[in-house]
Amino acid sequence: MSLFQSQRTALLVVLTGALLLVLAVLQYLWVGELTRFELELTERNLAVSTRGFALELGDVFQNIGFTYRVRRGPDLGQELFDEYRSWLDSTMYPGLIVDAYWIDAAPRSSPDIAEAFRLRRAGLDEAALVPVEWPPSFDPIKRRLDDTGDFSFRTRSRAPREWTIPFEDDRWAYVVPQGTLGPPGWAAVILDQRVLLEGVIPTLVDQYFGVEDQRDYRLRLLESGEPSAQVLYATDTAFAADAGTTPDIRRDIIYEGADWVVEVTHESGSLETYVGWHRWRNLSLGFGAVIVLGVSFGFLVTANRRAQALADRQMAFVAGVSHELRTPIAGISSLSQNLADGVVRDLGQAARYGESINTESRRLNAMVEKVLHFSALRSGQYHYERELLDIRAVVESETEALRQSSRDDLRIHATFQDGLPLVAGDAQALRSVVRNLVSNAIKFGPGHGPVTVAVRSVGREIEISVADRGEGISTVDRAHIFEPFYRGQAARAGQAEGSGLGLSLVREFVKAHDGRIEVATGDGDGTRFRVYLPAEAAGNSSEQHA
Repeated sequence: MSLFQSQRTALLVVLTGALLLVLAVLQYLWVGELTRFELELTERNLAVSTRGFALELGDVFQNIGFTYRVRRGPDLGQELFDEYRSWLDSTMYPGLIVDAYWIDAAPRSSPDIAEAFRLRRAGLDEAALVPVEWPPSFDPIKRRLDDTGDFSFRTRSRAPREWTIPFEDDRWAYVVPQGTLGPPGWAAVILDQRVLLEGVIPTLVDQYFGVEDQRDYRLRLLESGEPSAQVLYATDTAFAADAGTTPDIRRDIIYEGADWVVEVTHESGSLETYVGWHRWRNLSLGFGAVIVLGVSFGFLVTANRRAQALADRQMAFVAGVSHELRTPIAGISSLSQNLADGVVRDLGQAARYGESINTESRRLNAMVEKVLHFSALRSGQYHYERELLDIRAVVESETEALRQSSRDDLRIHATFQDGLPLVAGDAQALRSVVRNLVSNAIKFGPGHGPVTVAVRSVGREIEISVADRGEGISTVDRAHIFEPFYRGQAARAGQAEGSGLGLSLVREFVKAHDGRIEVATGDGDGTRFRVYLPAEAAGNSSEQHA
């Protein structure tokens, strides 16, 4: 890759990194604004839901109050009965009222409370006011009237508000004082607590806060706003018992500012916690997207650099192959031309010319064979013809062929273990493996040798070891020696012949035979390649040195 391309790539990386950093900062600021908006919107929605819940629950009591705040017609019993029947026709909770009483107040002139208040029962099934004795269950109501002096409301500018009080068993008394006009009186409406806590309130909770499995909030209803107030209703027992929890919102309930209070909090503990979790989730997603973009860009840059490096290697390969092909072709052309022109008349010299032509033809054939093998492997069209092979015969044939084709005093030492198992494989591919490894060892060894080849059985595998005593493979080259078209520093510096395909083909052929290849090397310590192939059956070779 050229210096200009490297600088351009570096500039692109810096600009992209800066852009991603700006994007991350904008993402952080945007998520902060979104979080504040989400908190405000959630608080507003919660306030609307709580207000709706409180008003509608208050309306239940307000409707009862309107029903039993009479106008004092000529027949009080008939009026109370008619108003009750009208309420019964319009309500969703007909079982809420279980009984009703009318209390008349007299001027407080007698110390006897029984003489100051008169109790009559208002029929729910017929229009009648029936005097009854004060039962013990009404003692709380009498005490409330006596302690507060609510009977003297005629001196006030308006009527006092309603109030509730525990009555008996699972019932409450809802006391409705009458208006300022006419004689004083109270309607004591007896309510079924179970209908209220198991019907009215759960229905309103589902309506305003969602059904139980979809609800994001916890709610509790208190009898007053005091810290020690009794919990009348709660959506879950843990929230009912947790008096220390600060609610997200609290609101008074019931007409005319009654004592009941509703408290609502988010199931996560608070709205701030919930929105904060959303904020971190959004930040994580946002930063995750930025990181993915950065990593993707990094992969693109890396892939581009690798593609460029591969293109450079391919160009170098084309140049190298052209050179490697030109040399034997030029030699063959020159020698054959001399023979054709009759320049060589001596038979011995003609024989040497023929040998030279044959050597150059082999070099040319080996180069073409590598290119064809690589093309077939990359396209998936290489056809392996597997058979049981004597690996010793394969190795011996290739080492002997290399000896004969070399013009120098080539030293190859080959040793074979006795009784080597057979190998199931493609003979041509395995010969190519041995030829490439030994050729490399010859090429990069000192003075074209010596090269040591050893074949032995290791467990259920055959090990083929090829070693030289050269300078070894540099640290920079070790990670790339099996890459196509890659030529190491030593090959480039020494202008050694080759295409950079040999070791790539070796690895592909070994993998195709379910084998593996290892390399042990060091600067100045030579190089040893070990190929391991699965063994099939025992052979009959004897130990021999060639």
